[in-house]
Amino acid sequence: YGHTSMIEELLVESNREYGELADPEGRIKELDAIWIGEDEEQAEALVSTVTENQVSEDLRSSLDKLREIAGYQVFGEVFLTTRHGAVVASSGRTEDFEQSDEPWWKNAMARKLWVEDGGLDESANIEAIDICTRIDDQEGRELGVFKVVMNIREVYEIIDSHAVTGRGDQGL
Repeated sequence: YGHTSMIEELLVESNREYGELADPEGRIKELDAIWIGEDEEQAEALVSTVTENQVSEDLRSSLDKLREIAGYQVFGEVFLTTRHGAVVASSGRTEDFEQSDEPWWKNAMARKLWVEDGGLDESANIEAIDICTRIDDQEGRELGVFKVVMNIREVYEIIDSHAVTGRGDQGL
């Protein structure tokens, strides 16, 4: 999903806009302060630019279809950042706007793929793992990071089914 033309176009345009600024990191920090700040009206205006664009709507639609097919919430959260770490599309409101200070983001940018240890995702209230992948253009230039918080319920169900049926010795 991270390599669709719609995603690439959004990242190229967003990276161009930040790249034209004298201090893109400074601007992202200003936007982060608004995102998490006390002025809820100002924060909501910024959040809506991220959560109500075409890519975000497509993400939510895809997640809804997966939930319908699986019968449970497959992904707790899905979002996309620029190469500067600014959130540009999201299935919902993230905790903050700036992601470049997060270890998972740094690891994904450096390694192209990063999978975090599993645990409880408190915002979605699911046991999950974070899968983070760097998105590059066809020439290999870094465009941003795509992060999904994936429910590991099915993994538990597979393990439980083998334990209940006594087939644990047959391997997974």
